[in-house]
Amino acid sequence: MSKSRSCGNEFEYFIARHFVNQNIPFGDVSSKEKFDRLKNANIVLPTATALSSSSWQPPPLPKYVSHLDSLFAKLQFKNIKSITLHPDTDGIKGRSADISLTTDTDIKYISCKNNNTSIKHPRPNALPTQTKMNIADTTAYHQEYAQLNDSYYNTFETQKLTKFSDIPLADKEKMYLKFNQLTVKYIAKLTGEQIAHLFTFIMSCDKTYIISNDTKKKKFVVYDYVNTQIPTTIKSVTCNGKNIKIEFGNNAKINMRIHNASKQITKTLSLKYDTKVENMLNLFTTFEESYH
Repeated sequence: MSKSRSCGNEFEYFIARHFVNQNIPFGDVSSKEKFDRLKNANIVLPTATALSSSSWQPPPLPKYVSHLDSLFAKLQFKNIKSITLHPDTDGIKGRSADISLTTDTDIKYISCKNNNTSIKHPRPNALPTQTKMNIADTTAYHQEYAQLNDSYYNTFETQKLTKFSDIPLADKEKMYLKFNQLTVKYIAKLTGEQIAHLFTFIMSCDKTYIISNDTKKKKFVVYDYVNTQIPTTIKSVTCNGKNIKIEFGNNAKINMRIHNASKQITKTLSLKYDTKVENMLNLFTTFEESYH
């Protein structure tokens, strides 16, 4: 597991623990199982030798943990009936939340970000699903994508390349550009509700709160997507090398950086986008909570 992934799981665990310690029940069995896995990964237990020593002390918890009470007091989540921890695969369905809290009146979704504000990691070959593209464009896109994918895979196989790291940098950058040009071509064709679907998929903005933990500046930043305006127009969409930039009609500026999602080269090339909002602070309701 990467260091960033590990730190993200740590932050998710301590937010979940905040509510579990209030005796809020899990929404389902899989949530309890995930919580236990996170706990085992993030809480250091003593060895048998340490247990026999009176001097053993557990390592200190991260500083931010003691400030979670203050953070959630400001958010004013009330009458919580259950907590659900979502699997990572929910992102494929358009839901990027890690945790959801069921209340008397609705469900609050929380996306936990530890020193990271990437909001989604969509696969380029899933663009028709993300936008609810019409049948004709969906068919054409899949055909063009398959041709591009197969062309590169066959080349790599001929060259006996098995890992993305084996691909010469210049060739890899040309490949990324080709996939980005295809994505931009079809995003530019979207209209109305299709644009709204793309934005909603990227942002997961239905009652979602992104809680970003900046351990260098020692503060939480909360981005409230609950009242986000959903756009039905795109002002511009361009690609430059590995990056696609989209400016939506509501002034949201999205940057999507393509990269390989696995080390191995497979028949269906494993690619995904690291997606960020460039103007989050200006676009969404926010507040900060320091823990110096």
